[in-house]
Amino acid sequence: MKLLNDSMKKFHVSNFNKYWFWIFIIPIEIYSLIKLIIPFISKNNLMIWDMAGHYFSAVYLKEYLLPFVSGWNPFFFLGYPQNYFYSPLYSYLSAIFGTIIGVKLAFKLILALVILLTPVSFYYFGRKFNFSKLNSAVLMLLMYSVLFIVPLDKHLGGNMHTTFNIGLVGNALALMILFFYLGKLRESWKTKKFIGVSILLSLIILSHLFIAIIAAIAFIAFAIAYLRKREDIYFALKHIALTFGLTAFWVVPFLINLSYTHTIQMPFGFAIPIWAVLLFSTAYLIYTAVSKRKDALPIAILVFMLLSFMFVGYNFLNLQLHFYRFELFFYLIIPFVIVNFFKERDKALAILLIIMSIFILMNVRELHPEGSLDLPLINKVPQFEDGRMLILASPGNQASPHIYQHKVPLESRNHVVKGLFVESSPNSKYLFELEKSLDRYSTVWGILINGSTASDLNYSIIQKQLDLFNINYAFSFYKAEESWESLKQITFFNNKLHDEFKRYIYEVYRVSSSSIIEVLNYTPRVVEQNWEAEVNKWFLSEAVDNVLVSEKVPNYVGTGRETVELLEVSERQDYLRFRVDSPEPVPILIKISEFPNWRAYQDGARIKIYRASPYLMLVYGHGEIELNFSRQWYEIISIIISWGTVLMIFFVSYRKIKERKGCFGRIWRKFLRK
Repeated sequence: MKLLNDSMKKFHVSNFNKYWFWIFIIPIEIYSLIKLIIPFISKNNLMIWDMAGHYFSAVYLKEYLLPFVSGWNPFFFLGYPQNYFYSPLYSYLSAIFGTIIGVKLAFKLILALVILLTPVSFYYFGRKFNFSKLNSAVLMLLMYSVLFIVPLDKHLGGNMHTTFNIGLVGNALALMILFFYLGKLRESWKTKKFIGVSILLSLIILSHLFIAIIAAIAFIAFAIAYLRKREDIYFALKHIALTFGLTAFWVVPFLINLSYTHTIQMPFGFAIPIWAVLLFSTAYLIYTAVSKRKDALPIAILVFMLLSFMFVGYNFLNLQLHFYRFELFFYLIIPFVIVNFFKERDKALAILLIIMSIFILMNVRELHPEGSLDLPLINKVPQFEDGRMLILASPGNQASPHIYQHKVPLESRNHVVKGLFVESSPNSKYLFELEKSLDRYSTVWGILINGSTASDLNYSIIQKQLDLFNINYAFSFYKAEESWESLKQITFFNNKLHDEFKRYIYEVYRVSSSSIIEVLNYTPRVVEQNWEAEVNKWFLSEAVDNVLVSEKVPNYVGTGRETVELLEVSERQDYLRFRVDSPEPVPILIKISEFPNWRAYQDGARIKIYRASPYLMLVYGHGEIELNFSRQWYEIISIIISWGTVLMIFFVSYRKIKERKGCFGRIWRKFLRK
């Protein structure tokens, strides 16, 4: 009996303390490899939902913009400023590594690394909040399993279904970094070391805007919980300053140009009753503040503040945000609350939670890391240089939404009009209205103008809209108008409806013969107030072929006999040179999206660019004219600030390493002991 008791002591739970992380993480990572990563890398064509747009963004960065993070992209929305309004880190990393191993493989490997590091971030989060190694491992398993069970009909972002079935990869990257940040932030308030935590916050900002909002509120919550001394104020200020320095190259242009973004209202409400959860979070905050569990106080404040922001912003302030994207964070905090409440008091509960998590992971449904069907374009789409192409491919008439909208320009290099990043251009809602007019199966959301139904428009208005946007071609599964000239059959899609297959034949049609540059033979009407409302009415009227302007313009009018010769256009369409055959200045409409970075010159002298409806460019001139998309002075300064901050970090880190020789060995041994 004594021998048996001695043996049992050797296998006491506490003897496994230093192994709990490995006992849990190895099965989780093996599961992730088999269930998610291997099918994703081996089979996924990256042409599923939003992933197609993120992949195209990475390809464009690699082929046209590197080493810069942002620039002009002519492929969608009549041209738009890529990565000015969407956090660029995921696509930029894919482009950088894509120069070595190819963008597709780089894109996949980065997501694989994100998936493998996500449970590690949960464990790190638990340890920094003084959870034992066993409880941190249990927390890791619980939080990881939550990513598989959140509502499947909500495009929350960060959970496994929206990561693989929708393709919100930037959200997944930012969510993983967030929990490293929360753990590091708690540690940094004590040590006052601000470089590491600032780098993490910077990576979040550059990965996803909504997770960045959570991180910003988290910083405020931690300040409320811990800000007591002058040293705390210094730490907070240094943390903010360093984060701004690292992200200035993106944050500054984003904030200055915010009026040029357009928020699409998604038709999704909250999956959780905000008011009820807010009451619960208030009770949890009070309990945490008065109990002995004050380690969790910053998290309790964070949950309360984020819920209050959502409740007030959605119900009273009418903020143009997709508030439902914050919901996943609350699902992930539930395991933290449970494990923190019971701590070491109930091993039976820990076992029950482990069994529940394993059951969840073993019964995952409707998760498709292998992606959608590979639908090749059977015949090559011709490249047209005299106009844009409208892709009429409804979500139900292709294997996955957004496939053809990105596959066609990716393979043919045609400029199309609709892409993923709809918030990046105020022209997007007008292009969506045009699509709805032609495609009776279209399910695009959030772009109805004054509640009207665009499909009621007669084709004479639609034809004028096509000409306004320089759309001369259509890739469509049906002939929307008899005047359309069929040029080539491209591919087909078999859609199963009620146990029967319906075949959709996609063809390329010529739909118009407009020019990207046009001399106006009329004086545009000036609209100095209520621009959006007036343009909305104008766009659905017969007067859509007579553009509006947002300010007074010179009193010149073309005769209709002027000719325009396009002399030079860059690959990115960020430089155009053309000649207008006219003895005096005339109004010249350039059917490219307006943006502050555009500059116009006539014979080397700068001329003014006016806004023409909806958001196009109008100049007055004659002879040889140049248009150039160039970086603003504040962009150059912000890039210098960011590079200076990076160099400063390298210099400080180098000095510390030099002063502490052999520190890497000590850090590694310390990590193993932990």
